[in-house]
Amino acid sequence: MQRREAGVVGVGFWLLVAMFMAMFAVRAHAQGEDEAWQAFHGQVVISDVMIAPSEAFESGATMVAALRRVERNAVGARDGFWRLHAVAFLDPILTSGVLRLRASDVTAPNQRDQVRVFDVRGEAGQKVLPLPDLVLTAAMGFQAGHKYELAIERIDDQPAAEAVPVAGAAPAAASGKADVCAKGMITLR
Repeated sequence: MQRREAGVVGVGFWLLVAMFMAMFAVRAHAQGEDEAWQAFHGQVVISDVMIAPSEAFESGATMVAALRRVERNAVGARDGFWRLHAVAFLDPILTSGVLRLRASDVTAPNQRDQVRVFDVRGEAGQKVLPLPDLVLTAAMGFQAGHKYELAIERIDDQPAAEAVPVAGAAPAAASGKADVCAKGMITLR
């Protein structure tokens, strides 16, 4: 009987240790994201290689160093399209999960032409938003040799953006200007 009770106590002990380790991992993950957010807040880091999720990094410093290594300001086409992987460091932090990604051609000085608007989902309170596997094509209106701004906009109380090419400006916030949470630039080669 004592042996059985000892086994139950042993399982309880290991369950407690596992819960403690999980809480430590969650806390370390949050601290790592916080450190990366401090380094990149308000920016969209864009790459042509897959970006590991924030849980994969041992620390915020490791995540920051990795993002600086893979960050690109130009991406080449493959098989007729451009494949981007990005991470948006939102500032302000999300109050709802409704966002849009607005891609605007900013090649010509003092001219901003909207090319496409994409719906993006997040979670309330989210600071770091992964945007993996974003595919851009000429059929969508993107062109080689052009520079594009990718802006993440909060659309809390607005209808969802269309996921098709949009001519002209998409609906803006009630103030007449969208609330931009993060933006980045990329040149398509």
